Amino acid sequence: MLHHPRIYKYIHAVHHQSLATTPYTTLSFHFLEPIILSGFIYIAIFLFPISIFAIGIVQVAGLFNNIKSHLGYEFYPKFFDRTPLLKYLVNSVHHNQHHTRYNGNYGLSFRFWDLVFGTEFDDYEEVVSQVKNRKNPAAIVDNSIYKTLKIDKIVPETSEATSIYFKPEDKKFYDYLPGQHLNIRIKVQGKVYDRVFSLSNSPVTDNFLRITVKQNSLVTHHLRNVARVGDEVKALYPWGQFRLWLSPNQSKEYLMIAGGSGITPIYSMIRSILAKETNSTVTLLYANKSKEDAIFDQEIAALSREHQNLTVLDFISGQNRLARDAIAHCLQNQANPEIYICGPAGLKASMKTYLENLGISKKQLHEEDFADGHVSFFKQRHFSTSLKALSTAS
Repeated sequence: MLHHPRIYKYIHAVHHQSLATTPYTTLSFHFLEPIILSGFIYIAIFLFPISIFAIGIVQVAGLFNNIKSHLGYEFYPKFFDRTPLLKYLVNSVHHNQHHTRYNGNYGLSFRFWDLVFGTEFDDYEEVVSQVKNRKNPAAIVDNSIYKTLKIDKIVPETSEATSIYFKPEDKKFYDYLPGQHLNIRIKVQGKVYDRVFSLSNSPVTDNFLRITVKQNSLVTHHLRNVARVGDEVKALYPWGQFRLWLSPNQSKEYLMIAGGSGITPIYSMIRSILAKETNSTVTLLYANKSKEDAIFDQEIAALSREHQNLTVLDFISGQNRLARDAIAHCLQNQANPEIYICGPAGLKASMKTYLENLGISKKQLHEEDFADGHVSFFKQRHFSTSLKALSTAS
């Protein structure tokens, strides 16, 4: 319930501000969350004769389990995976994946319901195996501290979209994979906001960082209309599970599906594939409200002319809708494609339904799914009014 889109951003989003989990994450939450999660106890003690000692055991066990799941360290030994019951316990890896990817691995104590409803990430067991079988300590980069980025350039892309360029001094910002994103911390009207933006440039060919934003909030309004070259923002190093591992020796088939501003990580991926994995083929299905709204439209057309292994199909609302038939036609020419989807929630849901009905396995599907940042109950109306005023003024 706390992850329902209409509830999440008001309450549980506070807890998900902890991207890398530690024991302290256990007690990082909105004040309403423990009331919701533990409310049954307060009701029960007035309805049933319950021992204070029993309540204490429940609370201590719950706290221990919570710390274990947020530990950031694999607590259970290897042999637990081979026992019939204990293999279904949620471990630190399981819940850490939930914090970094949001839309899966919901269990906190047991994996059972995730397995029943198909919400466990497909690569979970593979990641656990990698963690538990490491022979050498992993090189860990501290990505919990926000570093300074200066705006280097601001370029309008369409009437609604603008690209913001950064040229970081810290070279670790260039160590990322196509499709990954930046977590940005920015101050707007005296308040600090944390937001996530996909990188729209290629780590293979570019020596800058670029995000491309559409105006739909105070933060994106600020970046498009108020920010200036030389302004500073804070950011974590790029990361994210929506990514490509490329190799010059690979020969793959990729099907990219993008809607609106969902093209930003897809564009990064396409440019990187064409530059580094030249034996692979790419098909892009790109849906927009109008041709004028299509971000990177001219750049994508130029890439299509230059590279025979790139096929681009445009879909415009009211003219040629991106539907099941178009997907089926593309799959006729692709034997076993890797499929990447990014765009509005409705588009992603319909595309996944089409693909699954056409026999595509979940392991072939990859989607970008950001979660909303925390929004205060009490200031939401004020924010909406402020945005309307700013839009009118601009």
